[in-house]
Parts: sequence; structure tokens; C-alpha cells
Amino acid sequence: MQIAEKSLPSTQDGHCEGILHDLRRFAERIGDGTAEDLLFAEAGQRLLARVAVADVARFHRFLRARAYTDAALLLYRAVLPDWGFQLGLSPVSRDRQAVPLALSWRAGDRSATPCQATTPALALLRAAATNRASEIEACILAECPQCRGLGWYVTAENRKQICRHRAAKCFGEERLEAEE
Repeated sequence: MQIAEKSLPSTQDGHCEGILHDLRRFAERIGDGTAEDLLFAEAGQRLLARVAVADVARFHRFLRARAYTDAALLLYRAVLPDWGFQLGLSPVSRDRQAVPLALSWRAGDRSATPCQATTPALALLRAAATNRASEIEACILAECPQCRGLGWYVTAENRKQICRHRAAKCFGEERLEAEE
């Protein structure tokens, strides 16, 4: 079963923004060395809410067997069926050890998005959370009456203007409010 755009929560009540914020914070926590079993259990709750029951059952079987890479692959495919991914390691240098990476992309993307973590399974889990958050954000921004998610619009004076919501996303709400 694929996740359809209509399965996203309504953005009218602000619920989508809360989910987006929580999902972004979860993706950040994946990289800071929290126990793998706890992160995967939380990922199952956060990301598999609208996925076929058979996939959820397989995901939990993988977790019980501590097969985290298999669980990450299943979760990624269930949550982001139209996205590709590749697992790898960053180059080793004098100052740095190799770090597990997950590269993810959609057809038509100009470049892949890298996500790193302590294990390849966590890197793929982080990519799934990050990309799902990006999909939710795109859904929220698409409802902007000014730019319809593009991030800019043409003014009555025929000038290109950056949309207010886009500036808030780039600079953070606190910075914009401080400038006013």
C-alpha cells in the first residue's frame, strides 16, 4: 500500500505543522547516538501509521529479531515508495573515520540528499524521516495562497518577491519576528 498525498493530515487545523516539527526533531535525534532499538520502535509509531498492516507486522518481526537494516529497508519502501536510496560510507581522511551514509532521491531530482548516522540502518531511517518531513512540508507550502508552494511570486509591479512563509522557513520564525 502506498502513502497517498490525501493521507496527510489536514493543514487547516495546524496539526500538520506539529507533525512536521516532531518528525524533524526525530530525524535530528537519529544522528546523536540514541539506542537503535528505541529509535526504530519510535519510527514505527511515527512513520507507519498509514501503512498496510502486513508491512507493520513484518516491521515488528524484524525489530524483535534485531534485524534493523531489514526494518529500515521495509520502512523506507513503505513510507517513500517513489524514492530511491543508496547506502554507503563517507571517505576516510586523516581527521575523520568513515561514516555510514544513506543517499536518497526522487526521479527528476538534481542531486541526492545525504543522511549520516552511526549505522547504515540508522542512516536509512534518518533519510526516511527527513524525506517524509519534506513531503509534509511541501504539502503545507502548496496551500499557501500567495505562492502555492513555489516560494516566490510576481508582484503587481512585475517583480519577483520571496513569499513570507518561505522566509520564515529559511531564517527561522524567531529571527523574522526580531527584525520587525
